[in-house]
Amino acid sequence: MDTCAECDFDWGLARAATIATLSRTGDDFRSTLADASRESLQNRPAPSVWSPVEYTAHTRDAVSWYAARIRRVLSENRPRLTGRDWDQLCADRRYNEGNLDATIEDLVKESDGLATLLGELSDAEWRRAGIGSDGGTRSIDELARRAAHEVRHHAFDVHRMTRDETR
Repeated sequence: MDTCAECDFDWGLARAATIATLSRTGDDFRSTLADASRESLQNRPAPSVWSPVEYTAHTRDAVSWYAARIRRVLSENRPRLTGRDWDQLCADRRYNEGNLDATIEDLVKESDGLATLLGELSDAEWRRAGIGSDGGTRSIDELARRAAHEVRHHAFDVHRMTRDETR
């Protein structure tokens, strides 16, 4: 099975485990961010690497984006799904200046909402697909795993950054 080399996310994750990963989002981010100072959470370790606050806001928006894609696939016949410039969105929405507590609450709301939606799908709905920005097929199953990977990977990024900062 394929796993992410950095966060060890299992791309063969069963549907129930995908949903569970999304449902744990709040706990994963809250526990990681709890002991770090606001200043350290806004620090970028390098100019091209987001801060923990930016990763948290990105994850919120990525989960929301995947949920919107999944809703489109459910309501349209093989819709064309567009990509997103995440660095530009980070700059435009000024992620690093946002209220971290509100960002985490919004991330939890988005993740729980997506987990609930996925939990209500039939087998046939999980197989419905759209066309990704690269022209490839994107089933709901794959889109859900990609959303879960976003959560897992960026929780790992934030944990690594805050762990290194508090040593």
